[in-house]
Amino acid sequence: DRTNPAAANPLANCTPDSKIWKIGMPALPGAILLAQKAGKTPLLLDGNDNKTVDVFFTYQAGAILDAKKLMVEESVLKTKTLEETHEELRTRLISAIKLGHTLYISMGNSATMFTTKYCKEGKFPVEVFETEAWDSAASANPGRAKICCRSKVNCKAMRESLATGKQEKDDLEFSDASGRGDSFDVIVSSHFQDEDYADFLAGSLPLDKMQAISVVVD
Repeated sequence: DRTNPAAANPLANCTPDSKIWKIGMPALPGAILLAQKAGKTPLLLDGNDNKTVDVFFTYQAGAILDAKKLMVEESVLKTKTLEETHEELRTRLISAIKLGHTLYISMGNSATMFTTKYCKEGKFPVEVFETEAWDSAASANPGRAKICCRSKVNCKAMRESLATGKQEKDDLEFSDASGRGDSFDVIVSSHFQDEDYADFLAGSLPLDKMQAISVVVD
């Protein structure tokens, strides 16, 4: 529809003053990039019946963290202690950083309490959910032209606080020196509807550090 500005520019309503950006699935990569350039961590609202966003990221190169499963194992089934859960989060985080992968945190229909329970300094700090716009011109990463942001957890001080052994420290230092780790980023998804997500997730995630992006599938 040439008379519809959104048809010509699928990111037309993705502006800093919009609490929720509503987009179609084809515009998802562009909206994620736009949010990251603005220094926000993308929070993808996937209330679609087929959970299209989760399916999409299943086929991407990255690390998928099932937040609901994590919470159920620790709080409901009691198959893992909180300490074991923190350690699992730490190792998953380090792996994603050193490989330069996206850490895709799927909340599902849960309100897993990251900020008040599962985030812990030296394990899975709350800075995981903070994104900064970043000029990667000096990066050694060959794909640096595609990198526009940097997770606040991906800095020397944070990496040193996360690594517990010589091998982990060496791996993270190499990842940083080679630029491979520069492409590490964090994306969060939720199955809550647009009108409900803020109420359910207010105590779970630092929503002020995130940009809600509602993905509509026809």
